[in-house]
Amino acid sequence: MLSKLKILYPALSDELLQLLLENAITFVCDYCHIDEVDSSLNATLFKIIQEDLSKIDSQGLSSESAGGVSVSYTSDYSPAIYASLNKHKRIRTA
Repeated sequence: MLSKLKILYPALSDELLQLLLENAITFVCDYCHIDEVDSSLNATLFKIIQEDLSKIDSQGLSSESAGGVSVSYTSDYSPAIYASLNKHKRIRTA
């Protein structure tokens, strides 16, 4: 997976790509209540990393208006990512 990320983002350091990948895997495992990510979630991992990279570039800024000084920040992923993850989500039992 890291080698594919290097192809998509050759200007980014291996360390940053590895960190983004590890964070995405941790998020998916936590959200879906799974121990490891299988290949069916690779596209979702790429989308998560892409959104994380865009948040880094914009510092999490989702909208801004100059005259009224209104600024909004995003801290969540897109509904498409959650829809994909919900297909893989396991229910926890006590």
